[in-house]
Amino acid sequence: RTPAGVSLARCIKPGIDNRGHDLIRTLGLVAGDEHCFEVFRDVFEPVISQWHGGYALDSVHPLVGEECVSSVPLESSDGAHVFSVQVHCSRNLSGLPLIPAASREERREVERVISNAMRSL
Repeated sequence: RTPAGVSLARCIKPGIDNRGHDLIRTLGLVAGDEHCFEVFRDVFEPVISQWHGGYALDSVHPLVGEECVSSVPLESSDGAHVFSVQVHCSRNLSGLPLIPAASREERREVERVISNAMRSL
């Protein structure tokens, strides 16, 4: 178990409950909190490496700077306009469990923290 009490059984349960489909690629393993990657390293590392096509243990995730986002023109040279923008956001909040291990109260705390952060932008 992790320091927050997440078991390996909780991490693999989504993969047992939902084996996926031939047309839908699923992982079958989820982290319940930030400590799962270290506590269950022998399970997570090979899965992550295979999922990302050989992601090495010493690899560092590339950062996307503000200049990448802010430099996107909102109008093209031919006068066409952008009609839709999609933003994907993943959350990493230290000290709060991830969804598979979160209680209702903890999910509400995540919502409160993120909502407050977004209002301050």
